[in-house]
Amino acid sequence: MAHGPAALPVTGIDDFVIAAIQQYRAKLLDLSSRNPLVNFRHSDRSRSHIRVSDEIPEKLFERLESSRQLWFDPLPDPLLIPADEELPLFQEARRKARKRLRNWVRLHRNENDKKWRESCAIESEPNSD
Repeated sequence: MAHGPAALPVTGIDDFVIAAIQQYRAKLLDLSSRNPLVNFRHSDRSRSHIRVSDEIPEKLFERLESSRQLWFDPLPDPLLIPADEELPLFQEARRKARKRLRNWVRLHRNENDKKWRESCAIESEPNSD
């Protein structure tokens, strides 16, 4: 069974528009991952779309529909290290946790058990305490 405008006899512009609408309606009803209207993936490299955040969709649509001029500000780059991890309290807690972990490993590992040491994903750090 054929879908889309080719499935209907086109006798005028109205028929063509109706057929096109039916084609898009059928695409919207397709909820599979093949449907790009439903399964859209954002890409940082794309030059064909933008992400708009912190905006009411209805208001944005009205502005786009009325051809009003819009200005967009880029988001700031994300922090690689969260600000709270730079605080002295966090740094001290991390240093103590690492020391406890190193001590636990020293107490529980068998120096002759190479297989255990290889399976342990703890990086050895120089003892800076």
